[in-house]
Amino acid sequence: MGISLSILVIGLSYFANAHTEDEKTHPNIILMVMDDLGFNDVPWHDHSNTQMPFLENFVNEQALKIDTFYAMPLCSMTRSALLTGRYPMRYGLQSSVVENSYPFGLSTFETIITHDFKSHGYDTYMVGKWHLGFHREDLTPLNRGFDEFRGSL
Repeated sequence: MGISLSILVIGLSYFANAHTEDEKTHPNIILMVMDDLGFNDVPWHDHSNTQMPFLENFVNEQALKIDTFYAMPLCSMTRSALLTGRYPMRYGLQSSVVENSYPFGLSTFETIITHDFKSHGYDTYMVGKWHLGFHREDLTPLNRGFDEFRGSL
């Protein structure tokens, strides 16, 4: 039986002239969210025979490991909590996934992390599943602070 993964990758990069000093003050940031993945489904928890050599190497050598449960067990709730820094029940996304037929999404009144990064000179990129609303143009990633987006809404 395979593992079903949905990966959201937010890549942030800072472009400047003096690389060494700016890399210390504005490092490149890659934020990865893997929903539908159990705690013991990854090899770095020593309970899985799943092989993820690139991610395993990255986690062991370069990443900040965060091994706890932070938001909710479904994608829309987890993504909205991560991007806003707030619990999903504060803005009404605590009960289900934002599906194709739903006429709502993450409120445009919510400030998300991309705005903070942009104000500090970062470019923002997203690859993966959005699932935070798309029935109106202003709810989509390119209108929520991402410079580039590749994935499904």
